[in-house]
Amino acid sequence: MSKNKKVDLMFLMTEALKVPSITVEEIVDNYVVCATPELRQSLINKLKDMRKVAFGIEEDRVVLHLVVKKKLYDMIERGEKPEVYRDDTPYWRRRLLRENRYVRYYTHVTFHCGYSSKIITFRYGMLHLGYGKVIWGAPADRAVFIIKLGLRCY
Repeated sequence: MSKNKKVDLMFLMTEALKVPSITVEEIVDNYVVCATPELRQSLINKLKDMRKVAFGIEEDRVVLHLVVKKKLYDMIERGEKPEVYRDDTPYWRRRLLRENRYVRYYTHVTFHCGYSSKIITFRYGMLHLGYGKVIWGAPADRAVFIIKLGLRCY
Protein backbone atom coordinates (compact mmCIF):
# COMPACT_ATOMS: atom_id res chain seq x y z
CA MET A 1 0.00 0.00 0.00
CA SER A 2 1.36 3.39 -0.88
CA LYS A 3 1.75 6.08 1.74
CA ASN A 4 -0.58 8.57 0.06
CA LYS A 5 -3.77 6.49 0.47
CA LYS A 6 -6.09 6.93 3.41
CA VAL A 7 -5.57 4.36 6.15
CA ASP A 8 -8.25 3.62 8.71
CA LEU A 9 -7.82 2.31 12.23
CA MET A 10 -9.24 -1.14 11.37
CA PHE A 11 -6.55 -1.63 8.72
CA LEU A 12 -3.83 -0.68 11.20
CA MET A 13 -5.29 -3.06 13.79
CA THR A 14 -5.35 -5.87 11.23
CA GLU A 15 -1.70 -5.23 10.35
CA ALA A 16 -0.73 -5.15 14.02
CA LEU A 17 -2.36 -8.54 14.62
CA LYS A 18 -1.18 -10.10 11.36
CA VAL A 19 2.52 -9.42 11.94
CA PRO A 20 3.20 -9.35 15.70
CA SER A 21 6.98 -9.23 15.22
CA ILE A 22 6.77 -5.69 13.77
CA THR A 23 6.53 -2.95 16.37
CA VAL A 24 3.46 -0.72 16.36
CA GLU A 25 5.71 2.29 15.76
CA GLU A 26 6.93 0.68 12.52
CA ILE A 27 3.34 0.00 11.42
CA VAL A 28 2.29 3.58 12.06
CA ASP A 29 5.41 4.95 10.32
CA ASN A 30 4.82 2.71 7.28
CA TYR A 31 1.15 3.56 6.77
CA VAL A 32 0.41 6.95 8.31
CA VAL A 33 1.65 10.17 6.72
CA CYS A 34 1.19 13.80 7.80
CA ALA A 35 -0.09 12.90 11.25
CA THR A 36 0.43 15.31 14.08
CA PRO A 37 2.62 13.99 16.90
CA GLU A 38 -0.46 13.76 19.14
CA LEU A 39 -2.40 11.72 16.57
CA ARG A 40 0.61 9.46 15.95
CA GLN A 41 1.01 8.79 19.67
CA SER A 42 -2.73 8.18 20.05
CA LEU A 43 -2.64 5.57 17.24
CA ILE A 44 0.40 3.90 18.78
CA ASN A 45 -1.29 3.70 22.18
CA LYS A 46 -4.49 2.23 20.69
CA LEU A 47 -2.53 -0.41 18.78
CA LYS A 48 -0.47 -1.28 21.87
CA ASP A 49 -3.66 -1.69 23.91
CA MET A 50 -5.17 -3.89 21.21
CA ARG A 51 -2.04 -6.08 21.12
CA LYS A 52 -2.07 -6.32 24.90
CA VAL A 53 -5.60 -7.76 24.77
CA ALA A 54 -4.90 -10.07 21.80
CA PHE A 55 -1.52 -11.44 22.85
CA GLY A 56 -1.44 -10.82 26.59
CA ILE A 57 1.76 -8.77 26.47
CA GLU A 58 2.78 -5.61 28.25
CA GLU A 59 5.70 -4.47 26.09
CA ASP A 60 6.52 -4.25 22.42
CA ARG A 61 9.66 -6.35 22.50
CA VAL A 62 9.49 -9.86 23.96
CA VAL A 63 12.73 -11.77 23.47
CA LEU A 64 13.30 -15.52 23.59
CA HIS A 65 16.88 -16.13 24.76
CA LEU A 66 18.50 -19.36 23.56
CA VAL A 67 21.97 -20.68 24.38
CA VAL A 68 23.57 -22.69 21.57
CA LYS A 69 26.93 -24.37 21.03
CA LYS A 70 29.62 -22.55 19.06
CA LYS A 71 29.26 -24.73 15.96
CA LEU A 72 25.51 -24.03 15.71
CA TYR A 73 26.02 -20.36 16.62
CA ASP A 74 28.50 -19.96 13.75
CA MET A 75 26.07 -21.64 11.31
CA ILE A 76 23.28 -19.27 12.41
CA GLU A 77 25.59 -16.25 12.18
CA ARG A 78 26.65 -17.17 8.61
CA GLY A 79 23.00 -17.66 7.61
CA GLU A 80 23.38 -21.39 6.91
CA LYS A 81 20.83 -22.42 9.55
CA PRO A 82 17.45 -20.64 9.21
CA GLU A 83 15.78 -22.62 12.00
CA VAL A 84 16.63 -24.04 15.42
CA TYR A 85 15.26 -27.08 17.21
CA ARG A 86 14.17 -27.75 20.78
CA ASP A 87 12.97 -31.11 22.13
CA ASP A 88 9.29 -31.62 22.82
CA THR A 89 9.64 -31.76 26.61
CA PRO A 90 7.56 -30.23 29.43
CA TYR A 91 10.27 -27.59 29.93
CA TRP A 92 10.14 -26.37 26.30
CA ARG A 93 6.34 -26.64 26.23
CA ARG A 94 6.21 -24.19 29.18
CA ARG A 95 8.66 -21.81 27.48
CA LEU A 96 7.16 -21.92 23.99
CA LEU A 97 3.43 -22.53 24.58
CA ARG A 98 0.77 -21.03 26.83
CA GLU A 99 -1.40 -23.13 29.14
CA ASN A 100 -4.11 -23.33 26.48
CA ARG A 101 -1.54 -24.73 23.98
CA TYR A 102 -1.44 -21.54 21.90
CA VAL A 103 1.99 -20.34 20.89
CA ARG A 104 3.56 -17.92 23.38
CA TYR A 105 4.14 -14.47 21.93
CA TYR A 106 7.75 -13.50 21.09
CA THR A 107 9.01 -10.74 18.81
CA HIS A 108 12.72 -11.60 18.71
CA VAL A 109 15.09 -14.52 19.30
CA THR A 110 18.53 -13.84 20.78
CA PHE A 111 21.21 -16.51 20.47
CA HIS A 112 24.05 -16.69 22.97
CA CYS A 113 27.28 -18.46 21.98
CA GLY A 114 27.62 -20.73 24.99
CA TYR A 115 27.46 -18.59 28.10
CA SER A 116 29.63 -15.83 26.65
CA SER A 117 28.64 -12.25 25.88
CA LYS A 118 28.64 -12.96 22.12
CA ILE A 119 25.03 -12.67 20.88
CA ILE A 120 23.00 -12.22 17.69
CA THR A 121 19.32 -11.30 17.47
CA PHE A 122 16.74 -12.22 14.84
CA ARG A 123 13.08 -11.46 14.40
CA TYR A 124 10.96 -14.35 15.60
CA GLY A 125 9.63 -16.13 12.51
CA MET A 126 7.27 -18.90 13.55
CA LEU A 127 7.03 -22.04 15.67
CA HIS A 128 5.73 -25.46 14.79
CA LEU A 129 6.17 -29.10 15.79
CA GLY A 130 7.75 -31.39 13.23
CA TYR A 131 10.82 -33.23 12.03
CA GLY A 132 13.84 -31.04 11.38
CA LYS A 133 16.95 -31.53 9.26
CA VAL A 134 19.57 -33.77 10.83
CA ILE A 135 22.46 -31.77 9.34
CA TRP A 136 21.19 -28.72 11.29
CA GLY A 137 21.09 -30.62 14.58
CA ALA A 138 17.60 -32.15 14.72
CA PRO A 139 17.16 -35.73 15.92
CA ALA A 140 16.09 -38.12 13.18
CA ASP A 141 13.76 -40.26 15.29
CA ARG A 142 11.38 -37.80 16.98
CA ALA A 143 9.44 -34.61 16.46
CA VAL A 144 10.84 -31.35 17.83
CA PHE A 145 9.81 -27.73 18.14
CA ILE A 146 11.07 -25.89 15.05
CA ILE A 147 11.71 -22.18 15.54
CA LYS A 148 11.99 -20.40 12.19
CA LEU A 149 14.11 -17.27 12.16
CA GLY A 150 13.16 -13.99 10.55
CA LEU A 151 15.47 -11.17 9.53
CA ARG A 152 18.66 -10.55 11.47
CA CYS A 153 18.47 -7.46 13.66
CA TYR A 154 21.99 -7.20 15.10
